[in-house]
Amino acid sequence: MLREYPSTPEEAFQATADGLYYGRYLTKARTEGRIGHVYHDPNLPTFASMDLGFNDSTAIWWFQVAGQEIRLIDYYERSGEPLTHYLKILKDKPYSLSKIFVPHDAAATEYGSGLTRMQIARNHGMELSLTPKLEISEGIDAVRNILDRCWFDEGKCSQGIKSLENYKKEWDDRHGYWKNRPVHNFASDGADAFRYLAINLENTKTGMTAEDAKRMRNQALYGNRGGLAAEHPLFSTGGPF
Repeated sequence: MLREYPSTPEEAFQATADGLYYGRYLTKARTEGRIGHVYHDPNLPTFASMDLGFNDSTAIWWFQVAGQEIRLIDYYERSGEPLTHYLKILKDKPYSLSKIFVPHDAAATEYGSGLTRMQIARNHGMELSLTPKLEISEGIDAVRNILDRCWFDEGKCSQGIKSLENYKKEWDDRHGYWKNRPVHNFASDGADAFRYLAINLENTKTGMTAEDAKRMRNQALYGNRGGLAAEHPLFSTGGPF
């Protein structure tokens, strides 16, 4: 009813927001001042998380982790380019990358070259880290569990922020409800790359035991029920500016 017959502008906005996966989290980030200027700290490891497009866009997030803070420092998205284009972008950015996270299907062999994307990157002097294969719903939950820890550089990440703000469920016109799956639109690639970031977050830690890594993965998926204790030394706090 709100979608078809809103009585106020607020009701129309509410009907639209109901289908968004991350809209309220980004609104909260703006309210709390976590979208602004975030600088690159050369003393911290830098990571990249990619969604490798085949027939659509390739999206890349660059980020750093400082204590509980996840700092999104840069973003790039483009379509119609070969993998070598994006490898050059990764090399040309002024960041010394510790790991580059890619979707699990980067290990599949391409028909044209007979090589996997992992092998193509390796031939160009870059190693890619595969993301574990999870259900999309699990990855979305992982994103929701970390967004309150995220700080976004508004200038460099504006397109990526827009993707997260507009990532939404598919609407079923016939039955009048939101389906439990995302619609594929302009926001999908940036949101997918961010989902891989959330799933791989525990792989950004150093000095971590296997048990710590397992609990960190559970925290990303299920929140504090399976996460590390707040007093763990890996979670010492630090400011983003």
